[in-house]
Amino acid sequence: MKKTRMQMPINHFASKKLHICYTTHYTNNKISELSVSLAMFNLIFKTSRL
Repeated sequence: MKKTRMQMPINHFASKKLHICYTTHYTNNKISELSVSLAMFNLIFKTSRL
């Protein structure tokens, strides 16, 4: 009983940390996708203006 009670907060902390890491990774991916699409749009806009 005592052992499982000690492991519970550690598991909770690990899952919370994993969730934060996943969220950060997902946000970074979205930002990079956005910047790539923005660069493509700028390239198309510049070439169409010429």
